[in-house]
Amino acid sequence: MIIDKDLTETLEIIKHFHPTVQSEVTKDYYDKYFHISENGSLRRLFAYVQEKNKIESLKNKFAYLISAIEKVTNYIIFHEPEILHRLNLNKLDLDALRKKNKDTFIPYCRIDTVLSQGTYKVLEVNTRRPQMYEDADWFENVYNNNDIEKENNTVNIAKAIKRNFQLNMQREAPKTVILLSNILKGKYSFSLYRQLKNKFPNTKIIACSRKTLYSRLRYEGNILFYKNYELDLIVIQSKTYYGGTNSFFSLNGNITNPLIAEAYRRGAVEIFTPPSSLIAGSKLLFDIMRDVRILDAAELNNDEVDSLKLLATSYSYEDLGDRTKDQLVIKINQQGQGKGVILGTDLTIAEWKEKIQFLHDSHFDFIMQERLEFEMDTIFDYQTKSMRPAYVTLEPFVINTGKYDVTGFSTRAIIEDEYERGMKFNPAYDKDHILFGHVVEYTE
Repeated sequence: MIIDKDLTETLEIIKHFHPTVQSEVTKDYYDKYFHISENGSLRRLFAYVQEKNKIESLKNKFAYLISAIEKVTNYIIFHEPEILHRLNLNKLDLDALRKKNKDTFIPYCRIDTVLSQGTYKVLEVNTRRPQMYEDADWFENVYNNNDIEKENNTVNIAKAIKRNFQLNMQREAPKTVILLSNILKGKYSFSLYRQLKNKFPNTKIIACSRKTLYSRLRYEGNILFYKNYELDLIVIQSKTYYGGTNSFFSLNGNITNPLIAEAYRRGAVEIFTPPSSLIAGSKLLFDIMRDVRILDAAELNNDEVDSLKLLATSYSYEDLGDRTKDQLVIKINQQGQGKGVILGTDLTIAEWKEKIQFLHDSHFDFIMQERLEFEMDTIFDYQTKSMRPAYVTLEPFVINTGKYDVTGFSTRAIIEDEYERGMKFNPAYDKDHILFGHVVEYTE
């Protein structure tokens, strides 16, 4: 949301902006998808008001960071597959990845940052199943009066999907797309389902669950069928994307369904996001990206190297040195939504040493990051219609349509008064003290 006014005029405008009641369609989305099941309340909303030039500078840095990660991922796939064992992704079909025609291994992603040390420090990069872009676009949809043609996140993600398919399959459009699993479907202009229909008007788009997909597949003559439809693109939104027996990918990277695995290996179907995203989204990649040899071999340019300063400092088991538990956070790879995060401050010294030793001896893939002290910024709270201090995240969405660009942001906040209820922003959907917001850019 960009307002070509100064800060005072911008605040006056958004005071009259009512995100929850603009139209029947947007209110319906708010009631259904911002609802908190824990206590039945509705999510509070806010605007994160930022000066446009500052945001533009950040967009460039975030784009360079993803470009750097893409280059390192590309280098690992082609030159250092032994690193995949360290990432516990030894079953990835590297031959299939290498023979693809694509010029990127990260079609789109969401970067998770928090305000700390006077800047936005990157905690992780979600390349596997980035979400919240539809939530972010809901705000824009309200503001732009349901204008489906606005260049929002979902529109651009659909563009990235189309480009990724054309590069890999060397065809203009797929015959059938399975969307795992989009419950919004066609009702909302900002849903990925509807935007894919716009990008592929002659393509059959089917939203279904993983279980339904698997039960109706067959593979004949190097053609993958869903029922009687020739299936050549699978777009994954499902929460069971990665990490267990019911997931699309298993913990060590192999595609769990043998028919899809064979079809992908032989180039009959494209997957979005691709298996390479398991490398690019690994928490352990942060530690690998401290290796100067890897960075030199991946041929990062100066801007890309400079963007690495955004990363929260990571430490491996071997180089902990004399850092104390209170300075560190454990992050176990292949965990998400706040799971697998252990704060050193939550454990005694004995418990911390025992946990570290257990993870190391059990061959868990984990890193330790510096414990960041979150800083507050000012947000506009739509409930109170006032500016107030809060701890905030900034979550840019980055896509590749020939180069990396930030297409928009999601953001979350914890009001200063709610600090004692916890400073974890995940899992967000069952915590009513976490506000959801959008970025409003004003012109200085």
